[in-house]
Amino acid sequence: MILVNFKFALILTFLLLLGLTFNLRASTADSNEVVYIRADGSIDPPSTNISSTDNITYMFTDNIYNSGGIIVQKSGIVVNGNGSVLSSKHEYGRGNYGFGLINVNNVTIKNTDIRDFGYGINIDNSGDNVILGNNITGSLFDGVWISSSSWNNSLYGNRVEGNSYGISIFSPCNLVCGNWISDNWIGIRVVAPNINLTKNLLNSNNYQLSVDQESSDWMDYIDFIDSSNLIDGKPVYYLMNEKDLLITLAAYPDIGYLGLVNCTNITIENLTLRSNGQGLLFANTNNSRVIHNNIENNYDNIALSSSFGNTFSENNLTDDRFFSASFFSSSNN
Repeated sequence: MILVNFKFALILTFLLLLGLTFNLRASTADSNEVVYIRADGSIDPPSTNISSTDNITYMFTDNIYNSGGIIVQKSGIVVNGNGSVLSSKHEYGRGNYGFGLINVNNVTIKNTDIRDFGYGINIDNSGDNVILGNNITGSLFDGVWISSSSWNNSLYGNRVEGNSYGISIFSPCNLVCGNWISDNWIGIRVVAPNINLTKNLLNSNNYQLSVDQESSDWMDYIDFIDSSNLIDGKPVYYLMNEKDLLITLAAYPDIGYLGLVNCTNITIENLTLRSNGQGLLFANTNNSRVIHNNIENNYDNIALSSSFGNTFSENNLTDDRFFSASFFSSSNN
């Protein structure tokens, strides 16, 4: 009987130790800790499921579940998620950033499935970074937030879905190319000049594209947004320096977004413009006519900045969220 009890005690002790080992292993991938890639190249805590042999290329070795996300403090590195998940665990509270790039340059973040943070990726006071081929979903605020003093960053081939804001750009001279952006409250929000948007696909966002400088300086609206950007399959027309142009349903049968910057003597007639931050945007666009259009379900149906002498007649403006028409330093319209 004593021998049986002794064997039972040994088995029980082994099982308890085994369970403790599993718990310790699980804690490296499922905790409430913020992970840091320090300026000296070290990973803190070192038990995180990320490895590097040269302190330049960092590779996920498994999924990471933590509420604080990853703060990158080292410039000139590549972080490859290798298709793994980086997720905020709600029982710990939502983490601030999936990736926080603050005061760093030349960092690449790629191939990571980023879920359920406050911000999927935050770029602040950082430049020349590349965000490539990530899935970014479920952010309480922005999937990608490019905030102040962050220049020459590039976003390529990311899938940005189910966030409050998909991509928000508050700093000049950034590139957004070839991204899939869907099912966000606002798809892309441009709040800075000299932004280059090309080949992006926006689908099923409440408000697809918003160029909302709300500025009296029309030069703040000089952005490079070409017709390769599609909104539910329809091209974006962000026209600059045009004159004597007739924009009608016959000439432009499909319009995803319409903005005019530094244009004159434009006629816009018989269009339907819907589901954007601005149904129709004029910036330093003068002596033009807007006639017989349906402009509906936009955040602002018509937005004017530094625009004068325009005529609006017999348009149907409905279901705007904020303003049927907003005017910044614009008169005689």
